[in-house]
Amino acid sequence: MRLIVFGAGLFALIWLFQNGGGPILGVILLLIISIPCILLIVTAKPKRAGRRQEQSKVVQPNPRDLQQARRKRPKKKVSARQPRGRTLPVTVMIENEKSLSPRSIEEALDALPESIRRQSGSLFYTGRDAFTKPSAIYVLGLNPGGDPDAQEANTIEVAIKGFKTAPARWSAYKDDSWEGAPPGTWGLQPRVLHFFKGLGLDPQTVPASNVIFVRSTTEGTLALDKDELITACWPVHEAVIRELGISMVICLGATAGKWVREQVGADVLIEEFRETNARGWKSQAHRRSDGFTVVTLSHPGRADWRNPAADPTPFVKAILDQHGSKSGGNL
Repeated sequence: MRLIVFGAGLFALIWLFQNGGGPILGVILLLIISIPCILLIVTAKPKRAGRRQEQSKVVQPNPRDLQQARRKRPKKKVSARQPRGRTLPVTVMIENEKSLSPRSIEEALDALPESIRRQSGSLFYTGRDAFTKPSAIYVLGLNPGGDPDAQEANTIEVAIKGFKTAPARWSAYKDDSWEGAPPGTWGLQPRVLHFFKGLGLDPQTVPASNVIFVRSTTEGTLALDKDELITACWPVHEAVIRELGISMVICLGATAGKWVREQVGADVLIEEFRETNARGWKSQAHRRSDGFTVVTLSHPGRADWRNPAADPTPFVKAILDQHGSKSGGNL
């Protein structure tokens, strides 16, 4: 702006001199043009000074300071059960908290998913008395055998109701008639009864069940849904172990033993028994750091435990005697 005014004044001054305007008129014109220029210069300097002062007040933050501030800023806690950006209803959060708390056996049974309850299967192999008193051992097979289509009506839901209404003192190995044979005489029944007798135990007082409650024709078809089935069924076994103070789980067969060891974290081999026959099948005992023990036996459906060469009873008895049969129940 100053340059434009100055240029216009200079041009006017030259024109006056060339056309005889006289020196006095030129001086007057020069004063008229110079005064606005001086005023523009004077007023512009304070504005610039003011801007410089304002700019000097803006302090650029140190990147390290920003980084430290971000680290110190408290992070918002997000529950593992609560998706980001969405608040669960209070009732749902309460139910989630309940699901994480220890359950009784009855509560664990009631919490079994409907998808499991409606399938063919079975629950416990002993009556309510065996699940109301402390016990050192808990016997677990892998899962109920048979044809789920042929036994479609024998659902886990029916088994739960039967457990609550059947006689309190009862053992499937001793009191049930399998395949129309007299009670306690078919298949693995007499072999398991021999085992209990050798340990000095009443079959009706020993809690027994299967790792998986769902029936299958083969072990292979069961393994396809292992994770889902374990997730659904294991909370019941957790409740049994905790409530009865179980310190040793006796598993019938290698797969049952492997799945149970994975659940309880018993991975240290402490004892082993090998059959004194041509096949030499092994039974093993694994222990957790706190003493909780998982004993994996040859399956009595394939090995005749009444035969001294294949009988694991002395092996299990020695473990109970050596390591004690004191109740545990910690998970």
